[in-house]
Amino acid sequence: MADTSPLYGSAEVSVGAFLAGLPEEPEVLVANKIWPTGEYLGYESHAVASLEQSRLRI
Repeated sequence: MADTSPLYGSAEVSVGAFLAGLPEEPEVLVANKIWPTGEYLGYESHAVASLEQSRLRI
């Protein structure tokens, strides 16, 4: 299990790079947080965009 968040610096990128470097596709649970904050607080579109960006990194 890996716990990541955009607020953890390069955690998403680091976990993604580690998993990509493994010789076999592992069974890993990745718990991630998304942050729709600021003027977008509560905006579903910003939350979805944050999730998609995270998915691309992991």
